[in-house]
Amino acid sequence: MKKAFQKAFQVATAVWLRLVALFAAITRVGKACVTKACAVARIKGEGKACDVTRAAIAGTILFGIAGAGMGASGGISAYGVAKTAAGATVAVGWGPYWFLWTVLWAIAGAFAGAAAVMVARYFSSANGPRYALLALGAAGGIFAGATWGSAVARERVVEVRAQPAAAAPLLTGDGARLSVVNGPVRLTGSVARDVNGLLLSFMLGSGALVGVLAARGLATPNRGEQAPPQPFKQQPYTA
Repeated sequence: MKKAFQKAFQVATAVWLRLVALFAAITRVGKACVTKACAVARIKGEGKACDVTRAAIAGTILFGIAGAGMGASGGISAYGVAKTAAGATVAVGWGPYWFLWTVLWAIAGAFAGAAAVMVARYFSSANGPRYALLALGAAGGIFAGATWGSAVARERVVEVRAQPAAAAPLLTGDGARLSVVNGPVRLTGSVARDVNGLLLSFMLGSGALVGVLAARGLATPNRGEQAPPQPFKQQPYTA
């Protein structure tokens, strides 16, 4: 039992480290984009535009990941196969629209990040943009955990029954139901999509934590963005 627990802990640690490394790589790309934008504008990390750019990039990344999770789809359908037979098809997949959701929510995340910083700067010009970026990271992480969690943390149960068409339809499980009669055959079925609450809660918490870490990484200016040190000016001596 102890060995099994240690092995499970090692596997979970390895998965977590890989996830953190993935978001660290994404953060480095975002910080490089911020550095380039600030260098072009000659702001060097001290101007308002860099704060807005950081938040917009964070929103683009996190909300884009959340949007990809919205592409999950599934369903069950019944149809006649031959004159005396019927069949059902259960489909669970991502479909062709996941990329469209990614682009749309990435654009929305960019606007949300920029707006959050502008509003936060109204209340606190010094710390407002940083707090807004962290809040945006948490919100984007929770959003990503919710969309991907709703697609992954579901336990699908499919029930299909075949019987003579003259018989009363059999009751199946909860969820979407179907019924088709083809000749002497009646086919009834259902597909239930129960949510695993514990797994969904884990994904929400993990998404929030990773989102905050990503936002925190973007909130720290790169070496190229930091303002150059000012030369020391000696004050004149007065008696």
